[in-house]
Parts: sequence; structure tokens; C-alpha cells
Amino acid sequence: MENLSPASPVRRTALLAGLFAVTVALNVTMHLERASLLSAQISQIPPNPTPQCADHIDNDGDGAIDFAAAPSFDSIGLYDPRTSTFYLKNKNETGVADLTFAYGMANKGWVQVAGDWNNDGTDTIGLYDPRASKFYLKNKNETGVADLTFGYGMAYRGWVPVAGDWNNDGTDTIGLYDPRASTFYLKNKNETGVADLTFAYGMAYRGWLPGAGDGNNDVTDTIGLYDPRTSTFYLKNKNETGVADLTFA
Repeated sequence: MENLSPASPVRRTALLAGLFAVTVALNVTMHLERASLLSAQISQIPPNPTPQCADHIDNDGDGAIDFAAAPSFDSIGLYDPRTSTFYLKNKNETGVADLTFAYGMANKGWVQVAGDWNNDGTDTIGLYDPRASKFYLKNKNETGVADLTFGYGMAYRGWVPVAGDWNNDGTDTIGLYDPRASTFYLKNKNETGVADLTFAYGMAYRGWLPGAGDGNNDVTDTIGLYDPRTSTFYLKNKNETGVADLTFA
């Protein structure tokens, strides 16, 4: 059974997501894409991954990414896992949040995700419960019950959620990353079932962070990894095994 104490990798994922977003912003800015990172290189990191997830939100449907606990964005936002509250900004500047709302169960170790779940042109938030391996997705950035609720993947495994438009149909869908095997399990529909795409990529047990985005502007999101120890991105242009198509620090 996974260690899900406050100091466990899963709990640290949500607590560090905001810091990761800012770190990534300093390295890469992409318009209308969720940037990402991936690798096939080596770094001596203890065999206890510290998974994090990242994603972006276009809060107001204007085509600009307004919130991200993710590798690329136009403006930032934060998620407080202790109160399960989102604080979203429409501009990268000091000030109060433009959108503040509570969603989900507080202090449960749930992990935030974001995407355009219903193809309406606006990215919205969601939560992933690693204990049950269950997703709770919202079609509006506001308090309320989930619009989509479904189980996917293995519970208590420390897997990390990702999201993107893997098949270029205009709708973002979820996926999971297993840091122990460095394997991705991507879905083309937001529903229970087996993965539509399964492949290994990158180094296992290295503490690298998964993400997704359209790194080559072909309107299809692909995965990547980020090595926080060297602040290096390893991006793929196809959702498949192989070496990185783009590597930079």
C-alpha cells in the first residue's frame, strides 16, 4: 500500500504544484499549449520519486491560458490542497485572485488537473484522488459537484495525472504516469476503461515530473518530462517510446 502521509510523494505533489508552475514559466512560454517535458537521460536521484502533475487553464475562454499549475501558461494560479481551494489569476502580476472557489475534499491528498473537458474552448479544473484512482472533472471554474466522475488506473500506486488532447478531437482527456516504470497510460475519452495509448518514456525512479502540451504546434498534445534536479525539459512530438525530440534546460 502506498504511503499517503502528509510527507508522502502523492501529498507533496499537490503542495509543490504551484512552485513547479513558476519554475517552468521561467524556462518556456508557449501560446495555447500546455508545455511539457521528457527525457531519456540520466541523473542520480534516489529511488523514491516525488511525482507532480501540471496543467493549464483558460479561465475566461479568451483563447489565452489564464491559470496553470503546469509547465506552460499565460498567467498563474494556485491550488491549496489543505482547503481544496483554487486561486486563479488572469494576469501575471501581484494581486488578489480573479477566481477563488473551493472544490473537492480538503486535506485528502487529491491532485489538480485542468483541460477543456467538453470542447467549449475554456479550460476548467478537475481533481484526481490517488487513493481510489478516481477523477472528478468540472466544466466550469466554480464550486459545485463534478460534471464527470470516473475511475481509471490503479489505486494506491503513486501514479500521477496528466491531461491533453491526445487525438486532436478538440477535447482534453486524462492520462496517468507511473513514475516507477516511467510509463504513460493515456485515454481518448474521459471515462473508465483501458488506456488507448500505453508506452514507456524516460528514466524510472528519477523523480521526474510529467506534463503535456503541443510542443510543435501540430494541434495534438504530447507528453514530456521535467528533471527538477537539473531543471531540464525533455519533450516528445509523438506519444510513443523513444528519445526526446526537444531537450533544454
